[in-house]
Amino acid sequence: MTVSRWSVSLAALLSLAVLCACVPGGPAYEHPAAVALDKLLEVRSKAPTDPAAYSPYVKGEDFAVVLAEDAADREGDTPPVPGWRRPYVSAVGTDGAVEVVVSWRSSADHPGFPRAHRFTLVEESGAWLVTDAFPVEGEEPPRPLVELAP
Repeated sequence: MTVSRWSVSLAALLSLAVLCACVPGGPAYEHPAAVALDKLLEVRSKAPTDPAAYSPYVKGEDFAVVLAEDAADREGDTPPVPGWRRPYVSAVGTDGAVEVVVSWRSSADHPGFPRAHRFTLVEESGAWLVTDAFPVEGEEPPRPLVELAP
């Protein structure tokens, strides 16, 4: 009986370890810039047509207006972005800006969508704001930073 219980406990522990290894985590994923970008993507996926919906997450009213106009121009129920994997910080600039990477899930509704984007975010008055975005094409997305100062 002891061996049987030990085997079941070991199998359960190994299963949990495998599950934890598959879930992204750590400082690069928990950084406030990565969290802010994830919130922006949640908003963007709902395609609001009011620039005010985007304003807390982007730098400059023009950026918010472009996102809102794009949402207004869409036809059908397909969201502007496909599903995504958890954003993470891949680089920190000397100016304090951070690069956050988002890998997109493959979607028949978004053919030709890049496999990933790099977003640049800056902190202003305690809020992390997107200033730019670049597709990552033909290459592996940058890896998450392993060490990230708070």
